[in-house]
This record gives sequence, C-alpha cells and structure tokens, in this order.
Amino acid sequence: MAIESAADRAIFLDAAEFGAAVEYTIAATGEIIAIDALWIERPLAAGFADADEDAIASTLLLRADDIAAPVEDDLVERLSDGQRMRVVPPIAPDGTGMIRVALEIYAPVVPPGYVPTYYILGF
Repeated sequence: MAIESAADRAIFLDAAEFGAAVEYTIAATGEIIAIDALWIERPLAAGFADADEDAIASTLLLRADDIAAPVEDDLVERLSDGQRMRVVPPIAPDGTGMIRVALEIYAPVVPPGYVPTYYILGF
C-alpha cells in the first residue's frame, strides 16, 4: 500500500497554499497544460565569496500524474507574475510520484539576419 496518494501530493503543490499556478508547454507538441507546482528559487551565491549575489537557481517540483515525462526545452510560465523559463537537465523523478526539474530563463532565439520591420503611421 502506498504511503501517499496522488491527491496527498497535490496538497503540497496547491497554488492557494504552497505552490504556484503554472502553464506547462510540451515542446514537441505545443500542448499547454495548466498545473499547480512548487516553484523554488534560491540564491546561487550562498557560501561562495566571489559568486554573483543576484544569481538565482530555479527548480520546479511537479507531480508525475500531471506531466509524466518532462523533457529539455519544455516551457513553464508562472501565472502570478508571467515569469517564463525552460526546462533543462537535471530532470529527476524521485520514485514517489514527484519530478524535480531545473529551470533557466527562457530567451527565444532570433534567427540570424533577422531585421525587425517598423511601420510609421502618419496621422
């Protein structure tokens, strides 16, 4: 018998309690899935004298029942503030129905040679 159920795990990720409302976009299909997850941000500089004190490590803890197989380049958006990040390794299932994924800031790639077009409207 399992010690906890999927419903038990969902309590810890509830956006009204500890978690955050997140839109998870599957890179391969573009499918967007609304989930609650635990969005963790911690300073990287802790314990390092010469580290960038503004650097933040972001991690997302989610239920495997919500996203069974997260992969690199999937996108996540925290709905409370619009923060968008992309999934990067490590992607670590914990064996209890939860998955921890590392995140990095999402910056869309501009194609080489791209020149923006501006239109000037005369009134």
